[in-house]
Amino acid sequence: MHALADGGSGDTVYVMTTKDRLHQVVDGLSEQEAADALDYLVSRSRDPLARRLDTAPLDDEPLTDEEHESLREARADFAAGRTVSMDDLRRELLG
Repeated sequence: MHALADGGSGDTVYVMTTKDRLHQVVDGLSEQEAADALDYLVSRSRDPLARRLDTAPLDDEPLTDEEHESLREARADFAAGRTVSMDDLRRELLG
């Protein structure tokens, strides 16, 4: 935490940094959750595609009618249980 002097009252105000908040969240994780989070963070930092996606600008263009329809279809498929597991997808894509 970083201390900031309050301009008028003389009181000290403490501001939590992002890293402080991250430490707080990590402290609340189980060992398995912490291991999973660490694996995720390490994999993201080593994957050049993930880094590019993380730094890419947000797509702020409005969705087209076709895209809205595709989303409705996808949500209906999901709600009806028409999904593919990651294992099945890996087998299909990677052989």
